[in-house]
Amino acid sequence: MGIDRWTERGNPLAPVASSDAPKATPSATETASTAAPGQTFHVLNFQSLAMLVGVDQNELEVLPDALLGMCYELARAYNRAPSRPVVSVLAIQRNKAPEEFIAALSQLISGMPRQIIVIMDVHAKISEHTNNVLGLLDSRNGDHLFIDNLVEFQTSAAVKRKFWEDLMASRVRPRGN
Repeated sequence: MGIDRWTERGNPLAPVASSDAPKATPSATETASTAAPGQTFHVLNFQSLAMLVGVDQNELEVLPDALLGMCYELARAYNRAPSRPVVSVLAIQRNKAPEEFIAALSQLISGMPRQIIVIMDVHAKISEHTNNVLGLLDSRNGDHLFIDNLVEFQTSAAVKRKFWEDLMASRVRPRGN
């Protein structure tokens, strides 16, 4: 059909399996002020592609294995080779002013590659930050795709196909268009 597979199925390249994927561990400076809220943004920067994954959780150090595995599979298919990301974590504190959060998120986004995939499930509390994230992404010179319903994305071949077509179209699109 012309759609690359997202999972490893007998490819002779050395795979990056979900179990081999390093856990998204934030640095001490990123976790020093991240006491407890349960909403975090994980940035996985694969150099040619970045993923901004917003999740509701209490464990700030790692993404859920299934979600992390999906990110690795997408990056592997996009890059046509296994790769390891540089990982950053930004926690949203309940007592933090929204301006501080937006400034920190803006700084993270400024260091990302041209192509960004945003993953924030509409069924999670993190989705309340969607407009802020999309506003920051719209103001930069790059492309972004948005996965807002993980269940639909994981179960619908049509949704995956449309996403993949959009991702590949953005890859060949000249900068600034």
